[in-house]
Amino acid sequence: GAVIANEFMDPVYHRSGLTLASPDAGKLEGSVMAVCREALLALDLRSHTASHPRVGVVDHVCCNPLGSATCDEAAALARGIGGRLGTGDPSMPSIPKVPVYFYGAVREDRRPLA
Repeated sequence: GAVIANEFMDPVYHRSGLTLASPDAGKLEGSVMAVCREALLALDLRSHTASHPRVGVVDHVCCNPLGSATCDEAAALARGIGGRLGTGDPSMPSIPKVPVYFYGAVREDRRPLA
């Protein structure tokens, strides 16, 4: 599917992040969903302790165009991932629905995150 291009682990804030990359948007979306599924099934924030505020187990999925990819293609990828996370994915019934907030190129008004 996709390769892990970067790993970010922060033990002080008790958080981590992965950067996934693939020339195939479908494979990238599937890989992102697989990572989200594993995180949502494995982590329970009711027992979480750390100083960094958190919104949820999966609290930020960012899609950026690389190489010849366009912003519109990254936005379409984000819409697909957000749609699957926000409405529940029938192909992964064990994943709970999570709130989704779109920003940037995904929104018609291009509203930024901050």
